[in-house]
Amino acid sequence: MQNMQAFLDPAIEDNNWTQDGSFAVPINQREPPQANKLHEGIVRTTSEGSLALELNWLPKEDIYALAYLLSGAAVCYMNASDGRKGEKFLKEGIRMLG
Repeated sequence: MQNMQAFLDPAIEDNNWTQDGSFAVPINQREPPQANKLHEGIVRTTSEGSLALELNWLPKEDIYALAYLLSGAAVCYMNASDGRKGEKFLKEGIRMLG
């Protein structure tokens, strides 16, 4: 999640944003997945050699909503012990989509 958040702010302001709204979120993984049809168009290798989750279906305006939803899902297991942070993230993501 930290990689996504560090990537998001500069990327959203980038003048080179693609016309179709596609973007790639860097992911950490020790070994790349075995190439097969299932990964085609979902996971790609960046020019730097790292892996990225490629999203081609999301308009630029919904990027922050996705970030809140993914962040909420990532920390929801700690919801009772961290001030309900996961729940707050999820609610904000849903509010932004509404």
